[in-house]
Amino acid sequence: MKFGFEIKNIKKFFIAIGVSSIFLRCNFFYVHAMNFKDVNQNFWAYEYINNVAEKGLITADAAGYFKPNDNINKFETAKIFAKTAGYKYNDLTSEEKSFYDNAYEKNKYLLESQAKKYVKWQKVADKEIAFLLEKNIFTPGDLEKFIVKDNKKNEKLRALSKEEAAVYLTRILEEDVSKYNDCKGIFADESFIASDYLSSVYCLSKNKIITGDENNKFNPKQAVTKTILSVMLSKTLDFKDRSEINEINYISGKIDKIYYGIGAVQIINSDGEKNIYKIKDNAEILIDNNRKRLNDLTDGMEITGSLENSVLVYLKAENYSSKPDVDFDLNCINGIVDDIRNNEIAIKIQMINPVGGILNQTQKYILTENCKISRENKKVDLKDIKIGEIVKIEFLDSKAYGICVVDKNKKIEGILKEKKNENNKAVLVIEDKNDNLDYELKVNNNTVIKRKNNGTVSWSDLKIGDKVSASCEYDNLTDIYAEGEKSSKEGWIEEIRILRDRNCIIKFKNEDDNKIYEYNISQGKIDISRFGVGDKVRIRLDSSEIENLNVMDKTSTNYFGEVLRIFDNDILRIRTESGSEIEINCNRDTEFRNINGRVINIGNIRRGNKVYISMDDRNSNVADFVRIVGEN
Repeated sequence: MKFGFEIKNIKKFFIAIGVSSIFLRCNFFYVHAMNFKDVNQNFWAYEYINNVAEKGLITADAAGYFKPNDNINKFETAKIFAKTAGYKYNDLTSEEKSFYDNAYEKNKYLLESQAKKYVKWQKVADKEIAFLLEKNIFTPGDLEKFIVKDNKKNEKLRALSKEEAAVYLTRILEEDVSKYNDCKGIFADESFIASDYLSSVYCLSKNKIITGDENNKFNPKQAVTKTILSVMLSKTLDFKDRSEINEINYISGKIDKIYYGIGAVQIINSDGEKNIYKIKDNAEILIDNNRKRLNDLTDGMEITGSLENSVLVYLKAENYSSKPDVDFDLNCINGIVDDIRNNEIAIKIQMINPVGGILNQTQKYILTENCKISRENKKVDLKDIKIGEIVKIEFLDSKAYGICVVDKNKKIEGILKEKKNENNKAVLVIEDKNDNLDYELKVNNNTVIKRKNNGTVSWSDLKIGDKVSASCEYDNLTDIYAEGEKSSKEGWIEEIRILRDRNCIIKFKNEDDNKIYEYNISQGKIDISRFGVGDKVRIRLDSSEIENLNVMDKTSTNYFGEVLRIFDNDILRIRTESGSEIEINCNRDTEFRNINGRVINIGNIRRGNKVYISMDDRNSNVADFVRIVGEN
């Protein structure tokens, strides 16, 4: 019997070139918070500010002012996080100097391209940014979020947001945030956290680095001030120190024997090795996601757990058998899921021919009340099974008693049809050219996303209509390669459909062939208040997404604004995005739609609603169309 089987050490270090260089060898001018002219010891965040100031990470200006309420822009972020991750300005070793030089040369072209794109690009931070890129703390896509341009192309330095800070801090810690994917319901405003950032936010919350406000909101889009970053950074450093003192490891396997008297379990891993672990008195024990005690554990349970100094402090066990609970024989058949009905009542499958190929025949199975649905011997819901997956069905008389997903890996060649967020998870919908089925695939932190001529990109950088080649494990996207096609067209806008997420779909009548096409506009890409139905426009496309739109002949007037008041059930007073207040007349011909696109009447409009209004023509003050695009 051996100790220490299949242990994945998640002990974290800030840098590969030596933790000591974080503090012991940084020749910064350290300023204690007590010397700041605008921070005193009674300030609620004094200890955190003092902590990071003593380490030279966030300091005062030359006049001694810390300016605790100032927002942190991305260039300041780069310098702070580079120092946190071990970047030095003096006393460099030859290895460190070589690393810095190589990082800068490797990313020089990328940095120079950003400087050409943005007048306000601060080249003084290029070496720190290159260092963070090489450490995988920054990604090339992050650089696009340093500066924002308004409609008049005026540039503004973007402040660091709280959700972005969470991502960078977990990258500095080299924390495996995928372990926290299922930690839902922590904050009241989780729906506002970007799906790519959720796991990092969960990670910091679970490790007590961040907390919610008095309403249990994280406020992910909130700009990070010097005070907020001092608190987050100080708590992160404290977590790192605790992790080094208490070595944390991760284990998995099956319970082989339980020693109730001494509070220990013997675990057998996938290689057959057996190890005994003591369970901490206050350890968290979960069985099928329910809090339990040591006495509730039984032999044969599959477990995962966390160790601190070789003692189990967390144990999660599964007590599930996928075998149907019946006392009679069942038939068994494999097939491809073709349809899943509502209320978990029925599924339809295509039959696999035993001699090869697929028979074009369908068979419906009605799920019994206790039908067991599983994936890799773990309980799942019917909604977790996707069209196109292969399943094994145990049945009798067209009634399904057991459904087991057996298809794991799949290669899909087709067209990207949709990009969306579902339950705070990024999802790509791909139409497979081989079976004409739509596959909804979840994007996670490990998904590799590349696009021709763009290299590695974010999922949101893919374009509707892209030709894609994707690999997935069940419904999780592992990698995708996309190829777009650029084109330009002239024609007329036939219809504008604004979606709930303020993306929109344009029906476009092409001047060349007189045919109508549908194209997408991503939120914030184009100011759609500048054009309306009937306008003649010139569009520049990337696949099926409109990248640029110029109005050639305008026939309509449109407004975006907030409803201030409703008069006599036929007049809307709104404040437009430019800040002006106007009154819009409505009549029996005015069409009203809610945020989901359903037809409503003016009585359903409320103060504070954000609306898109299309007028009859530029000389009239009567609305042709009113659509709610945001609710208070």
